[in-house]
Amino acid sequence: MSEPAKGGDAPSKGRERFEKYREKVLEGLATGAVLGIIAKLNQSIVDQVISQPWQILLVVIPLGAAAWLTWQVAKRPDRRRTHWAFPVFLVIYCTGFALLSTSELLVWERTPNPQPETSRSWLVPSRWGDWRYMIVPRPEAPTDTVIVMVEAPQADNIEQLRFATLEVVQKVAEVQRLRGLALDFYFEQKADLDFVLCDLIPKLKADVFAGYTLEVEADPNSPLQANANPLEACIPFDTREGHLLAWADGDGYVRTVPLHWKGQLDRPAFSVRIAQARAPKLNLTVELPKAKMLRYVAPSEAIPEYDWARVQVRPSLLNDKFVFVGRRSKEDTRQTPFGEHSGTWIQAAAVNSLLTGAYMTRASDLSSALLVFVACYAIVLVASSGASLRSLLVTAAAVSIGVMLLAVGAAYRSVWFDAIYAIVACWLLVPLVFGLSKTLATNPGSASTP
Repeated sequence: MSEPAKGGDAPSKGRERFEKYREKVLEGLATGAVLGIIAKLNQSIVDQVISQPWQILLVVIPLGAAAWLTWQVAKRPDRRRTHWAFPVFLVIYCTGFALLSTSELLVWERTPNPQPETSRSWLVPSRWGDWRYMIVPRPEAPTDTVIVMVEAPQADNIEQLRFATLEVVQKVAEVQRLRGLALDFYFEQKADLDFVLCDLIPKLKADVFAGYTLEVEADPNSPLQANANPLEACIPFDTREGHLLAWADGDGYVRTVPLHWKGQLDRPAFSVRIAQARAPKLNLTVELPKAKMLRYVAPSEAIPEYDWARVQVRPSLLNDKFVFVGRRSKEDTRQTPFGEHSGTWIQAAAVNSLLTGAYMTRASDLSSALLVFVACYAIVLVASSGASLRSLLVTAAAVSIGVMLLAVGAAYRSVWFDAIYAIVACWLLVPLVFGLSKTLATNPGSASTP
């Protein structure tokens, strides 16, 4: 009788072992998944810290402030127990504003030039953030770059435009040691002078760049096509041409240039083409911002700019220079944080920013969301201790000053740290939590942990 019993136990033991192994496998998978997520988050933070080590302060300072404030409130002998409604309200409120801090909802809408300006003036004016340009370190002006401005033709005549271009190229061909030529305008349709231009351009023995436009009026979700360039035979599209579009904020100011139009990697900006081609010759390396936009910073000194009439008299002004050529017109004159400038100047400033690495980068979404949480946490923590409206207003003012000081420090390190979200969040929160505390005082409920 014992032998059959042993035989009958074998399947049950096998099932037990199988269950144990299954549990271990599931535990391993669950643990591995959690560790993988933690490692991924940790790696993303480490990558940001390595790229700009000081940015860890944008995380450490808010966390340190929150810890200090918690200790100051918790050590009070008359500290009341916090009602459960306060932490729940804090989580819901901060989650919403943290999501806003990773977007540009409170920033004026951007439109591609030359589309009409938007009219969102009732939101946060973009110029309120331009104080950063007075703090950010500005690069030196390039010593080998000049801008030449020609008068725009009175009529949009193709032959007239080609003749003006041919005249410029012929004069540039007379100079010595030309480092490059950037024609900050685009060519549409064919003209009789195209073959003359294409015959002359290779004789310059220097890189020649040209721009193109995109169909900005088309469906914004569809891929945009570049206008056909009849000079592609002598100015290759895939290496020497880039789009000339820039972003205009709602106030008409051009503060950013899209590196690749709507994420299309085969549609780089005019400035990107030039910077990437020039960098090896200058023993430099161009690192494009991780963001899709280039928030350029103007050089500390003016880039030399000459009228075409002066260049005709003294072509030697272009000797050993990289020459940007643009047309002087009202339509191509833009307001920038650095004053009113031509679109050609914006392109030259963008190239210099890329070559020197002097451009503004946005702070990480993590640091922006964390700052919003800490700002709101300070308000809720003070309110939950039964503080008066005056105390809440003083706390909001102190938090706002701290956030602004952090934004100033970030700007000095060429980082655009949006302070508006945390400041707006804490001031909107003051009347809400004050009303909540009054409601709970008249209708007391259960309390949570201190």
